Amino acid sequence: MLRHWTFLTILIGFFPVFLATLAFSATISDRMEEARKLAVKDNFEGALKIYDAVVKQDPENVDALNGKARVLSWMGRYDDAVIVYQKSLTLAPHNLDSLTGLADVYAWQGDYDRAIHLLLGSLDKFPDERQLLLRIARYHLWAKKKRQARHYAERVLKIFPGDKDATEIIRQAGKIFNSEQYSGYTYLNINGSIPNGHNFYTGLRYEPNESYRACA
Repeated sequence: MLRHWTFLTILIGFFPVFLATLAFSATISDRMEEARKLAVKDNFEGALKIYDAVVKQDPENVDALNGKARVLSWMGRYDDAVIVYQKSLTLAPHNLDSLTGLADVYAWQGDYDRAIHLLLGSLDKFPDERQLLLRIARYHLWAKKKRQARHYAERVLKIFPGDKDATEIIRQAGKIFNSEQYSGYTYLNINGSIPNGHNFYTGLRYEPNESYRACA
């Protein structure tokens, strides 16, 4: 009988802690969603404040770190974004959002080789991951390495027959490059339209005159 009372006492004592943990998680989730909404509306400063607060409260929250890094990159603070993404990768070395986010920043800075090298190092673990293969193909395309771009786009098509993004990369790889056409960058939304700001859920940057959609 005493044993049952002891167990019940422990259970009752744990229950408030359990409720507090649930409330904490819900609060974090709500704040993260609010940060995403602000970022979509190009309110980067507001989103960054929320991510900073979440990270201060939960320093090992990889999603919050990735969100912060993504917003920093959209603000043009590439060096700061790299630092945050690298911190995220120390906590979760194989996190796809961290890997692709950091690779995107390298590519936006024109360091295509570094971006490609980073993602190639993850292909052994994620050999059929569409996000990785498409980015590797796209970075090769931006670096004007058409043969490699086509190779990785074809790998996507073997796994995902008819993939529109891979097909478009192959089409682009067959075009003649000229410095004027590829002299700058723009962003495309998930539906292929050019938004005023950035697509929060993809964060991909595209060359001018390219019509393919962002990689989800």
